[in-house]
Amino acid sequence: AAVSPAGAEAPSSGEAHLAARRASRDFISGILSGAQCSEAAVASVRALVHESIARSIAPGILQRARETAIDHYVRSQDVTVQARAVSRALYARASVTESPAYQAALAGWTMRVLLRSAANIIGDDPGKRNSCFRAGADYVRRNSLPRPIVQLCPEAGGVASWFPSDGSRR
Repeated sequence: AAVSPAGAEAPSSGEAHLAARRASRDFISGILSGAQCSEAAVASVRALVHESIARSIAPGILQRARETAIDHYVRSQDVTVQARAVSRALYARASVTESPAYQAALAGWTMRVLLRSAANIIGDDPGKRNSCFRAGADYVRRNSLPRPIVQLCPEAGGVASWFPSDGSRR
């Protein structure tokens, strides 16, 4: 064994290597036994378990969904079953979209969108904003929608030709 300057024997390279290994093992186990490392390990194990469970259950869920929803209609040999399913779906959709309440709501929504869009366009352009809202005695701003022109001349085929000429009601 080699002698150190202080007079003590220096450890051999094998003993030094073992001591270094023990020190590094103690250091790593000290880090790994910490609270943050333990929490990360628990989260990692949970994620792995969830992933493996999901992999095992997913094919069964998809198989059952396919059997109940798709196979009955798509793989059925009876064409009438398919026709009835399509007819029911179309009737249900048409009853909603063709109802007067839906049509009125759609028309109201469309008008609100159009008016909001027009207000945004006028508000964003300074020239349009000034011409629309300028004040002055020579400028009269229209406050209503334009009225359609109706021709009342009966000889021209206008609206007046629809009514009797003697003034009586039909």
